[in-house]
Amino acid sequence: MCFETTKSARLKIAKTDIECWKVINRDLTNAFSRHLKDRFGANPVRYESGKVMPKIVIKKEGSPFWYGDGDRVINKGYHSFIKKPILKIIKEWKVDNKNIIARKFIIPAGTRYYENETEYVSETIMML
Repeated sequence: MCFETTKSARLKIAKTDIECWKVINRDLTNAFSRHLKDRFGANPVRYESGKVMPKIVIKKEGSPFWYGDGDRVINKGYHSFIKKPILKIIKEWKVDNKNIIARKFIIPAGTRYYENETEYVSETIMML
């Protein structure tokens, strides 16, 4: 999953816990585990209720050629949605939608994050 942002977007620090939604597998692992392993060498992440996940450095990278000049992307970090994602969006991702669910998470106060119109990417996250 890649988070789209702009060159001028600023890193924020959560003043309070921020509620968000994350799409995960029913076994509570990242819904894109195979994709992440293939593309970034990342191991699957298993989420546990009440456990703050290890920090991941988030940074904007130059945009691929199909984005505009001022656009940037963030590939690493915990990606989540501002609102509960609808099934239509999940189906568009062409993942095994029988195996995935949307769960409520928080971005804990004090966490660094970026935000766009529909998503967050943060350095840590916690499943409720």
